[in-house]
Amino acid sequence: MNKKKNGDILVFLLTCFSIGLIAGSINRKNFNKIKQNNYLTIENYLNRLVEFDLTPQQSASDLFFDLMSSGFNPQTAFDMVKEECIDAGEKFYD
Repeated sequence: MNKKKNGDILVFLLTCFSIGLIAGSINRKNFNKIKQNNYLTIENYLNRLVEFDLTPQQSASDLFFDLMSSGFNPQTAFDMVKEECIDAGEKFYD
């Protein structure tokens, strides 16, 4: 093989690698945007509980805050409160 052919192959491979890096970077940015848009905040969980818990004491919200202060993350605390309400015979809608 001559040097010109080797150079052309190297340029082609570097171009393909660069295109792959650019496409991967764009895909990662779009994925992170989608992931951030699907992230629920503590206020979102609390809003769901307030809409569900129609008792004057707001016991579901209190349990949620107790679990959060005990070290549970918001999703786990919400799931535990949800299970507790279902076990008590209340209907729970996400």
